[in-house]
Amino acid sequence: MRLPLRIPIGRDHPLARLLCRGDIAALTLGADGRLAIERRDGSAAEAAVDPATTVFPWLVVLRCRIDGQRESFVLPPQATGAAAHRRLRVWLDWRVRVA
Repeated sequence: MRLPLRIPIGRDHPLARLLCRGDIAALTLGADGRLAIERRDGSAAEAAVDPATTVFPWLVVLRCRIDGQRESFVLPPQATGAAAHRRLRVWLDWRVRVA
C-alpha cells in the first residue's frame, strides 16, 4: 500500500446514505500516521485519530479530533469500496501499532 492514500467517500449505496455523514468527501491516510479529512465544500482539516476508534471487517467507526472537537464517522465498506475499506482498516491497525 502506497501512502499517502486518498479514499473517496461515496453515498450511492443505501447503507452508505444511512450511515455516513454527507459532509465528508474523502480521507487521506498519511505514511506518518496523520489523517486529513476533506469536506464536500472543499475545505480540509488535519485530524488526530482517537484510540476509541472501532474497526470491524464490516464497519469502521472512526473517532477523531479536528480543531479540538471530537467527531465520529461511520464507514461501511459500501461507502469506500471493499478494497479501500480494507486499506483503511490495515492503516488504522498499523497506526495503532506504531504509536
